[in-house]
Amino acid sequence: MTGGMERMPDAALSRKLGHYQKMAAVWRLVGLAGAVGGVIAFFAVQGTALRAVLTAALFFGGICCAVFLGGGAQKKCRALLREQLGDFFRAELEKAFGPDLRPPALGIDEPFLKTLSLAEGAWEESKVENLRGGVYRGVRFTAANVRLRLFLVGTSS
Repeated sequence: MTGGMERMPDAALSRKLGHYQKMAAVWRLVGLAGAVGGVIAFFAVQGTALRAVLTAALFFGGICCAVFLGGGAQKKCRALLREQLGDFFRAELEKAFGPDLRPPALGIDEPFLKTLSLAEGAWEESKVENLRGGVYRGVRFTAANVRLRLFLVGTSS
């Protein structure tokens, strides 16, 4: 793809998506092996300095592989899907639910989420993604993916 917006043939798109998915799985497995290796090194190695270095390198290296490299491959996969099929997805959404409507009365935002008593109010931050409004069988709706960042509530003596 030269311009970034050129449509790939289905077979090439499938191969590319499969490659990204395999890479994400491989990096997760490498990360898991590193983390497990770090835990084993913590208990198996006798020298204090060597134990600390091996445990830190294997455990945190494994976590970084799984999170950053595996997650990076997943992000590339999602970005490729959006780039190649984004117009198709938008057209199908509009065909099913009409044009994107976001009436203020049906908004999904932090004050609205606080009224729902989600997670017993034990969250400090929210992130709303993929907000979509429309009409389905005559009923207006708003839908979104919402992520709540929780904080731990400690008990005091």
